[in-house]
Amino acid sequence: MKQRINFVDSLFSNEGHYIDDVVKYSFLSNNYELHYFINGNISFENRNKLSSFIIHESESNTSLLGLIKYMIRIQQDLLTDDFNFIMSIKYIPLFIYSFISRKSNYFVLIHFFPTIKKRLNTFLLNYLLKKTNGFLVLDTFVKNDLEIYLGENEKIKTIHSRDIKLSSSIKSNDSLVKVSFIGAMNSHKDILTLIEIIEENKYPDIEFYFYSKGISRYFKNSNLKNKVTVKDEYFSNEDYKHYLKSSDFVYLAYKSDYGVRFSGILCDALSNGCQLLCNDNLSFEYYIDKYNVGYIFRNKEELNDILKNVRKLDLNEDIYDDYSREKREQMFTNIVKEFYGVNK
Repeated sequence: MKQRINFVDSLFSNEGHYIDDVVKYSFLSNNYELHYFINGNISFENRNKLSSFIIHESESNTSLLGLIKYMIRIQQDLLTDDFNFIMSIKYIPLFIYSFISRKSNYFVLIHFFPTIKKRLNTFLLNYLLKKTNGFLVLDTFVKNDLEIYLGENEKIKTIHSRDIKLSSSIKSNDSLVKVSFIGAMNSHKDILTLIEIIEENKYPDIEFYFYSKGISRYFKNSNLKNKVTVKDEYFSNEDYKHYLKSSDFVYLAYKSDYGVRFSGILCDALSNGCQLLCNDNLSFEYYIDKYNVGYIFRNKEELNDILKNVRKLDLNEDIYDDYSREKREQMFTNIVKEFYGVNK
């Protein structure tokens, strides 16, 4: 009989995002029985993508009380001898559930250390780290940031969820450098720095593209000094891939309240031949310092200097080995094997 791995998505709300993450664990089905617990319902199309998993659905309730009830409801299926992996949950309901049920036989995916209520979150995460099997984080720099607050701990382990691979691009043959902002707007993103600087200065060797629903409202000046294309519309996954493949650089800038966390679009950009223009968030500095995949700016003046002389850099190709599919699968498999080696 195969040993069992249970994946738990208690915040299952956007199928496309979570399904893509979970499908990458299908390789484990050759050696393990895979179960996927979701706090919600899954479409027929996405169910087919998860043919390697036994799927457990539930009526969605992501309130504090709803999450506690959901964990209590599925706890009988999360046996102590199983590898249980909670991929999404809020810290407070998990703390309450762990305390009242005295159940702690699971690993938790920690995306980042919250930038608000730091004392409360330090207490919650320290408690959970001591009680549970451990934390899994999505890259080394997330682990380093987390350990600033929790201290070094061998129970904090690094995994990867995305691959970075060299693929063909569809760059134009002209001499202009294409700089793009791609993706949904939210309160964490700093797009104004780029817009203001291209309204104030001229960059004859660059064309700027903005692909984002609602982006038009950020442009106050209709008489721009640069070649700028704005596509204020929703776009498909195929459009997204096309925009990346046709760009030279992707602009990524986040405010401090974003925290230090893994960026999916960063990996997607590098896999499609783009390099990066990033502000000094540690999430980006790690890749740029280690692999030379782009530029870091700390203010408008530095961004202006970069844009005046921007060119593609010679990146460190070790990134393709460090973020390969083989490395990602090996990292997670080693953690599972270690768990079953100790708990056999």
